[in-house]
Amino acid sequence: MPTPSDTHHQGRVVAGTEDTELAAADVTLGGAWGTSPSVAVAAGSKDHRGRITVTSGSGTPGANPTVTVTFKRAFASAPFVVVSKGDTGAGTWVVTSRSTTAFTATFVGTPAASTAYVLDYICEE
Repeated sequence: MPTPSDTHHQGRVVAGTEDTELAAADVTLGGAWGTSPSVAVAAGSKDHRGRITVTSGSGTPGANPTVTVTFKRAFASAPFVVVSKGDTGAGTWVVTSRSTTAFTATFVGTPAASTAYVLDYICEE
């Protein structure tokens, strides 16, 4: 696939088919997810879009835990990031920081123990 030459895309592949897929190691869970939470990244998730499932741990999770996604390849400028819930449970997601190399989303609310929460995201320069 050719790389666009216009400055809007800053040399990134538009369709993303040549980007490396993200892995669970590219996702960092902040505190408050409970004891031994886990993360799974959906197949096909890349820098510019994807789906992450966080399963809260046992015990008592705290309020407003975070998820940080580190990009495989830095953007030329901090991308606009849009997040949404991919499940029907309580709470919501908001972007709380973004840079050329990562973004952080905060789960607004207190997750229930041992429950899956899905974060869908799109990043665009």
